[in-house]
Amino acid sequence: KKLCEFVWEISSHPQCSPNIAPSDYHLFRALQHYLFNIDSIRNNIEKYFDEKPNSIATNITALSKRCREIVKREGNYILP
Repeated sequence: KKLCEFVWEISSHPQCSPNIAPSDYHLFRALQHYLFNIDSIRNNIEKYFDEKPNSIATNITALSKRCREIVKREGNYILP
């Protein structure tokens, strides 16, 4: 009702339609250029991480260890 007061046209559209999702036109179309099969996915992921400094791998490893410790302590706080 409020839209009618502003003289806006109300257009119908499907609730969920993957054919008109904005991500299809931007994100996924760009990714299709690089990720067209399993080998290209693996190669691009390896290339991405090879270009990053070693500190990222160190931090990811530390995060993994910290997560295991949190599970071991049943979610209790870990002092640094």
